[in-house]
Amino acid sequence: MAEAKMGADIKHVLEIYIRATPEQVWQAMMDGDTMEKYFFGQRLDTTGEPGSTMYFTGPDGKKNPSGEVIECDPPRRLVSTFAPQAEAPNSRPSRLTWEITPAGESTKLTLIHDQLDPADPMSQQFRNGWVLFFSALKTYIETGEPLKVDVSK
Repeated sequence: MAEAKMGADIKHVLEIYIRATPEQVWQAMMDGDTMEKYFFGQRLDTTGEPGSTMYFTGPDGKKNPSGEVIECDPPRRLVSTFAPQAEAPNSRPSRLTWEITPAGESTKLTLIHDQLDPADPMSQQFRNGWVLFFSALKTYIETGEPLKVDVSK
């Protein structure tokens, strides 16, 4: 995991290797029913079509728009805007680039979260959320069980 500053913006780069095929990683990321099982009851709802809205739906059923799909090339690449209204209603939209690369019997998953505003305190906090997401995704794909963690600590 790295963090770099580009110009005035902040950029987070996270990488992880998962013992799975790119197709399995893509399915776990893009299928709302699957995500709900490993990401603490939250799900992603999107068609994946460029221009379509991406929604995160919480365990309470509230559907929060979180961005718009810019590019979708299953199972290799997804680019979208990111504007999490529930967590940061005043944050400007940023960009998420997900890259899924075969790595032998595993898959390398890279997330580049850029165009983050350095004046927005949420820009730093997003990194912690992505680390939790990566951990939950990897655990679920490799074990079939959700990650059990106390996020309050």
